[in-house]
Amino acid sequence: MERGDLGGEPTVIVRHGGTRLEVALAGATVLRWSTSTPDGGTVELAAGYASAAELERNLSGAFAIMAPFANRLRGGRYTFDGSEYDLRPEMHPQDTEVIHGLVRRARWRLDGVDTSGELAALTLSTTIRPEQHAGYPFALDLEVVFRFGGQRLGAELRARNVGPTDAPVVLGWHPYLTLPGHETVNGLRLTVPARTRVAVDEQLIPLAGEEAYREVDDDGASWDPLDDTRLDTAFLLAQTDGVASTWLRSPMTGRSIEVRQRADQAPVMHVFTADTLPGKERQSIALEPVSAVADAFNREEWDDRVRLAPAAVRELSTEIIHHPNS
Repeated sequence: MERGDLGGEPTVIVRHGGTRLEVALAGATVLRWSTSTPDGGTVELAAGYASAAELERNLSGAFAIMAPFANRLRGGRYTFDGSEYDLRPEMHPQDTEVIHGLVRRARWRLDGVDTSGELAALTLSTTIRPEQHAGYPFALDLEVVFRFGGQRLGAELRARNVGPTDAPVVLGWHPYLTLPGHETVNGLRLTVPARTRVAVDEQLIPLAGEEAYREVDDDGASWDPLDDTRLDTAFLLAQTDGVASTWLRSPMTGRSIEVRQRADQAPVMHVFTADTLPGKERQSIALEPVSAVADAFNREEWDDRVRLAPAAVRELSTEIIHHPNS
């Protein structure tokens, strides 16, 4: 393990099994993930932040650990157990909306590095406490374990309710990925194992009730290639248990990226083609496993996925696999 620095922001660098991983303690944010190639070279697969200013601004939410909510809340407000809460007064000055949780700029602790196995493990943790966020008066202990080596990078998220009452908790991860040989995502093939897409309004909030859930075509959520398709869309997985895989493939190079998620923990895959990132439009794609749709705190049908009892733990495990030749 090495200690790194991103313009004054401390980072951790670990090399293992042909993989180099760099993670900022701010937000437990992956900055770089590179893997070895058969010819002795390396490929960079992560589109992370390149400076401390980018990390602080956090415009794209790149590799954000999303907790205790994922993506957006309508107007930054929600109701839980009859009480109304407002997160807008605590917004970061550079944010234009309440989005991607409360810990993407938080200082995470380095709890350990283990390189003794086939996959290395890098463990970080942080906390959320009622005195920190008036709009979220609940107590959580959060942990992420990154497991990596060879062509793999996994993230295991855990949230434990350490408060005296039920708490609303949704988890997610927001990786931005690239495939070598492609300046944009236009020429890539994308397949999401979905049965339903989530329809949204102008603020990207799911429509009311059943209007939010639309069946996908018989061919599923698949684009060959993406071309100029614009996606900032959540999909409900077609299965309810086991492991589901979303695939990003290059017909030009034969490389592919597979994003695996446990359907029981994370029944939603959110896809963003980075169309609105200034200067970086469509240069990468966000494939985000999440445990509930946006604005789930305000949706009765997601209550069992949101509510977390005292002492209970919510987990989300996901893995990204680079296939050099598909």
